[in-house]
Amino acid sequence: MTLLILDEPTNNLDIDSISAVEAALRAYDGALLLVSHDETFLRSIGITRRLELTAAGLSG
Repeated sequence: MTLLILDEPTNNLDIDSISAVEAALRAYDGALLLVSHDETFLRSIGITRRLELTAAGLSG
């Protein structure tokens, strides 16, 4: 299995580019470690598990 690591992949992208990244990640058949503040993007690609870092520590 392959692990793909992405840090804020939608930053500085236009809407068409974000759509292309979303489509590619929905089709991706491997493990994904993703950092993003874009809730719409995360829902669109079907993220099912998350860890959230807060000022108080880790939640998830």
